[in-house]
Amino acid sequence: MAKSVNKIEQRKQEAYKLHKRNQKRAGRKLRPSAVKKLIAIICAVVIVLAGSCAAFLNSGLARRVIAAATIGNEKISAAEYSYYYNSSYQSYYQTMTSYFGADNVGIDTTKSLKSQQYSEDQSYADYFSDDALSSLQFVTALASEAKKAGYTLSEDEQERYDTQIDTIVQGAKDAGLSEDKYVAQLCGKGYTMDMYKKILHDELLAYDYRNEKESSFTYEAADVDTYYQEHKEDFDKADFRYLLFSAQDATEDQEAVTLEEAKAQAEAFMDGITSEVQYSAKAEAKAQETDENGTDTTKRTNVTKSSITAIDENLGNWVFDATRKAEEVGLVERADGTGYYVVMVVTPAHREEYHTANVRHILITVNEEVTEDDARAKAEEIYKEWQDGEATEDSFAALANEHSEDTGSNTNGGLYEGVYPGEMVTAFDQWVFYAGHKPGDTAIIETEYGFHIMYYVSESENEKWFDDVDTAMRSEDYNNWYDEILKNYQIKENWLGKKLRTEPI
Repeated sequence: MAKSVNKIEQRKQEAYKLHKRNQKRAGRKLRPSAVKKLIAIICAVVIVLAGSCAAFLNSGLARRVIAAATIGNEKISAAEYSYYYNSSYQSYYQTMTSYFGADNVGIDTTKSLKSQQYSEDQSYADYFSDDALSSLQFVTALASEAKKAGYTLSEDEQERYDTQIDTIVQGAKDAGLSEDKYVAQLCGKGYTMDMYKKILHDELLAYDYRNEKESSFTYEAADVDTYYQEHKEDFDKADFRYLLFSAQDATEDQEAVTLEEAKAQAEAFMDGITSEVQYSAKAEAKAQETDENGTDTTKRTNVTKSSITAIDENLGNWVFDATRKAEEVGLVERADGTGYYVVMVVTPAHREEYHTANVRHILITVNEEVTEDDARAKAEEIYKEWQDGEATEDSFAALANEHSEDTGSNTNGGLYEGVYPGEMVTAFDQWVFYAGHKPGDTAIIETEYGFHIMYYVSESENEKWFDDVDTAMRSEDYNNWYDEILKNYQIKENWLGKKLRTEPI
């Protein structure tokens, strides 16, 4: 009994002690003012951390260390991705501007690319991002495969690499900047000289290796002929004229045109046409009915059946019918049944059984600042310099790089390869193909662009159709090889790294 009482007392004492401890703890609870201070301190810490995080993400360091994607086993930094993204935009914008003018590019430079649609389900930002990653995938894959194969830059590409790096180094010196800062100004925040060197090298290596891979495929003449027979619609060519007369609903500006009326208009246009000259004259007169400056735009030259079929299947089938003869005229119903074409075959479908030419030239242009006499005198001076020197193809190429004003060839010695009849302006074309030239022949000719110092290099070894088929076969085999290796270079995107890109507008 005594033991039980002692236990009860003991428990009471323990409970009392516990109660006292709890009272002390309760007394230590923060007062309202202390709570506010603690919250303020926590908020200040969060703000500092957030600011530091934002500052880091906005830094060049973040763009170097945070990946925008992984391609195969290689991480692509946000800086690299951003550079390719902006390059994609610049290339697209400049190309579209050159063709259609700045007002017709389709991009509003005052608005974000994210808010503008490239297509129904893709913004311009998404389009340029996909294009950038595709380009990076190509460079990464081809450069990696080249290195695995022990392939290095060709002599010409190595020289190009060295020249470009020297240009950057000199540019940095002239600007009074470090190489890293100078490159960052050119290519974007986070871009460094080491990054520039690596990407330039890998780009040159990738394209060089692609050319090497394409040229490595070999075919027998029988293989080329078999491929041609199986794909004739992609290689046979024809020249033709066509004009569409279609049914139309009524608008504020014109009355409705029924299908029967459209056919009657087409038949009236076709009536009496027996030559290309008559067709062209009628087409020009029709164009001037709605525009006094209207001209004949009906002719299509050197086209394949596959390209015509893309316009209209019935049109392609009619033009490439094996029975067609030169200046034959026909009435062809539109494939969708909404109108009729008046078609004339100018040159029936044929295989291009002629040899192309390789030629160099140095162009001296005539413009508002350079008179015809001055341009001729300068061309004659350069020509004499070549004649008085080594007078070789190499020395001509060097003068072309130094003096030619043709931007399409003045970085490769003025060379145009695989030139076909009708490709160049008339005087140029006539000199190349109709004067019976031999390799090494030279002359000065005049065209609407100015004065050309010409150098005939050679005639192609094979007929044009053969070279075209050979090229198509190489492209197909290369694409199959490329698709196979891409399985090892899949793209895994990182949203944070992509978000760090700088926008061009």
